[in-house]
Amino acid sequence: HPITSTFPIEHEVLYPEKFNLVVRAGHPLCALAELSIADTMSWPWILPVAESPSRQVTDRLFLDAGLSLPENRIESLSMMTNVNLLIENDACVLMPRSAALLFIQAKILQALPLRERMPFGNVGLSVRAHKALSPAAKLFSACLREVALEISASA
Repeated sequence: HPITSTFPIEHEVLYPEKFNLVVRAGHPLCALAELSIADTMSWPWILPVAESPSRQVTDRLFLDAGLSLPENRIESLSMMTNVNLLIENDACVLMPRSAALLFIQAKILQALPLRERMPFGNVGLSVRAHKALSPAAKLFSACLREVALEISASA
Protein backbone atom coordinates (compact mmCIF):
# COMPACT_ATOMS: atom_id res chain seq x y z
CA HIS A 1 0.00 0.00 0.00
CA PRO A 2 1.40 3.45 -0.86
CA ILE A 3 1.10 4.86 2.66
CA THR A 4 3.04 1.96 4.21
CA SER A 5 5.92 2.55 1.83
CA THR A 6 5.92 6.27 2.69
CA PHE A 7 5.63 5.83 6.46
CA PRO A 8 6.78 2.75 8.40
CA ILE A 9 3.78 1.26 10.20
CA GLU A 10 3.63 -0.89 13.34
CA HIS A 11 0.74 -3.34 13.60
CA GLU A 12 -0.65 -4.82 16.79
CA VAL A 13 -3.09 -7.74 16.64
CA LEU A 14 -5.95 -7.18 19.08
CA TYR A 15 -8.02 -10.32 18.49
CA PRO A 16 -8.77 -12.98 15.87
CA GLU A 17 -12.12 -12.50 14.17
CA LYS A 18 -14.33 -15.02 12.44
CA PHE A 19 -17.25 -14.77 10.06
CA ASN A 20 -20.80 -15.63 11.01
CA LEU A 21 -23.25 -16.72 8.34
CA VAL A 22 -26.24 -14.50 9.05
CA VAL A 23 -29.78 -14.20 7.75
CA ARG A 24 -32.86 -12.28 8.86
CA ALA A 25 -34.54 -13.52 12.02
CA GLY A 26 -37.18 -16.06 11.03
CA HIS A 27 -35.45 -17.09 7.79
CA PRO A 28 -36.38 -20.69 6.82
CA LEU A 29 -32.74 -21.80 7.27
CA CYS A 30 -33.00 -20.89 10.98
CA ALA A 31 -34.98 -24.11 11.52
CA LEU A 32 -31.95 -26.27 10.71
CA ALA A 33 -29.83 -27.52 13.63
CA GLU A 34 -26.70 -27.59 11.45
CA LEU A 35 -26.02 -26.85 7.82
CA SER A 36 -23.24 -26.69 5.28
CA ILE A 37 -22.50 -23.97 2.78
CA ALA A 38 -24.04 -26.23 0.10
CA ASP A 39 -27.40 -26.01 1.93
CA THR A 40 -27.49 -22.26 1.25
CA MET A 41 -26.95 -22.33 -2.50
CA SER A 42 -30.63 -22.03 -3.44
CA TRP A 43 -30.91 -18.78 -1.47
CA PRO A 44 -29.76 -15.32 -2.59
CA TRP A 45 -26.36 -14.21 -1.30
CA ILE A 46 -24.73 -10.88 -0.54
CA LEU A 47 -21.00 -11.12 -1.25
CA PRO A 48 -18.22 -8.59 -0.75
CA VAL A 49 -17.03 -6.86 -3.92
CA ALA A 50 -14.31 -8.72 -5.84
CA GLU A 51 -11.54 -6.28 -4.83
CA SER A 52 -12.06 -6.64 -1.07
CA PRO A 53 -9.87 -8.86 1.14
CA SER A 54 -12.99 -10.42 2.69
CA ARG A 55 -14.07 -11.58 -0.78
CA GLN A 56 -10.94 -13.75 -0.96
CA VAL A 57 -12.04 -15.49 2.25
CA THR A 58 -15.59 -15.85 0.93
CA ASP A 59 -14.40 -17.26 -2.40
CA ARG A 60 -12.17 -19.75 -0.53
CA LEU A 61 -15.16 -20.98 1.52
CA PHE A 62 -17.10 -21.86 -1.63
CA LEU A 63 -14.03 -23.28 -3.39
CA ASP A 64 -13.12 -25.50 -0.41
CA ALA A 65 -16.70 -26.84 -0.44
CA GLY A 66 -16.38 -27.66 -4.15
CA LEU A 67 -18.95 -25.02 -5.09
CA SER A 68 -19.10 -22.12 -7.52
CA LEU A 69 -20.09 -18.72 -6.24
CA PRO A 70 -23.86 -18.34 -5.92
CA GLU A 71 -25.42 -17.16 -9.17
CA ASN A 72 -28.15 -15.25 -7.32
CA ARG A 73 -25.94 -12.67 -5.64
CA ILE A 74 -25.50 -9.00 -4.92
CA GLU A 75 -22.05 -7.56 -4.25
CA SER A 76 -21.78 -4.93 -1.53
CA LEU A 77 -19.42 -3.75 1.20
CA SER A 78 -21.94 -1.46 2.90
CA MET A 79 -22.92 -2.87 6.29
CA MET A 80 -26.17 -0.91 6.41
CA THR A 81 -27.11 -1.83 2.85
CA ASN A 82 -26.41 -5.48 3.65
CA VAL A 83 -28.48 -5.43 6.85
CA ASN A 84 -31.40 -3.76 5.04
CA LEU A 85 -31.19 -6.32 2.23
CA LEU A 86 -31.17 -9.13 4.81
CA ILE A 87 -34.20 -7.73 6.64
CA GLU A 88 -36.25 -7.46 3.45
CA ASN A 89 -35.07 -10.64 1.67
CA ASP A 90 -34.14 -14.23 2.33
CA ALA A 91 -30.48 -13.56 1.53
CA CYS A 92 -27.40 -14.99 3.27
CA VAL A 93 -24.24 -13.06 4.09
CA LEU A 94 -20.94 -13.72 5.82
CA MET A 95 -20.40 -10.96 8.34
CA PRO A 96 -17.60 -10.47 10.86
CA ARG A 97 -18.89 -11.78 14.18
CA SER A 98 -18.31 -8.52 16.04
CA ALA A 99 -20.23 -6.58 13.38
CA ALA A 100 -23.16 -9.01 13.41
CA LEU A 101 -23.41 -9.27 17.19
CA LEU A 102 -25.48 -6.13 17.81
CA PHE A 103 -28.01 -7.13 15.14
CA ILE A 104 -28.16 -10.67 16.50
CA GLN A 105 -28.70 -9.45 20.07
CA ALA A 106 -31.48 -7.14 18.82
CA LYS A 107 -33.07 -10.20 17.15
CA ILE A 108 -32.91 -8.54 13.74
CA LEU A 109 -30.46 -11.09 12.34
CA GLN A 110 -29.67 -14.67 13.27
CA ALA A 111 -26.38 -16.54 12.95
CA LEU A 112 -26.69 -19.95 11.32
CA PRO A 113 -24.86 -23.04 12.64
CA LEU A 114 -22.55 -23.57 9.68
CA ARG A 115 -20.27 -26.64 9.76
CA GLU A 116 -17.47 -24.99 7.82
CA ARG A 117 -14.90 -22.88 9.70
CA MET A 118 -14.88 -19.27 8.63
CA PRO A 119 -11.88 -17.29 9.85
CA PHE A 120 -12.04 -13.60 8.97
CA GLY A 121 -8.53 -12.69 10.07
CA ASN A 122 -6.94 -10.58 12.74
CA VAL A 123 -8.37 -7.27 13.86
CA GLY A 124 -5.72 -4.88 14.98
CA LEU A 125 -4.32 -1.46 15.51
CA SER A 126 -1.83 0.21 13.16
CA VAL A 127 0.22 3.27 14.03
CA ARG A 128 3.18 5.04 12.51
CA ALA A 129 6.41 3.50 13.71
CA HIS A 130 8.96 5.67 15.50
CA LYS A 131 6.44 8.44 16.15
CA ALA A 132 5.11 9.12 19.63
CA LEU A 133 1.36 8.91 20.04
CA SER A 134 -0.52 11.93 21.26
CA PRO A 135 -2.23 11.62 24.67
CA ALA A 136 -5.59 11.22 22.87
CA ALA A 137 -4.20 8.49 20.60
CA LYS A 138 -2.73 6.68 23.64
CA LEU A 139 -6.10 6.78 25.40
CA PHE A 140 -7.91 5.66 22.25
CA SER A 141 -5.46 2.76 21.79
CA ALA A 142 -6.00 1.71 25.41
CA CYS A 143 -9.78 1.79 24.88
CA LEU A 144 -9.42 -0.36 21.75
CA ARG A 145 -7.33 -2.91 23.68
CA GLU A 146 -9.93 -3.01 26.47
CA VAL A 147 -12.80 -3.59 24.05
CA ALA A 148 -10.74 -6.21 22.19
CA LEU A 149 -10.32 -8.13 25.45
CA GLU A 150 -14.09 -8.07 25.97
CA ILE A 151 -14.70 -9.27 22.42
CA SER A 152 -12.12 -12.05 22.81
CA ALA A 153 -13.69 -13.15 26.10
CA SER A 154 -17.17 -13.37 24.53
CA ALA A 155 -16.02 -15.32 21.46
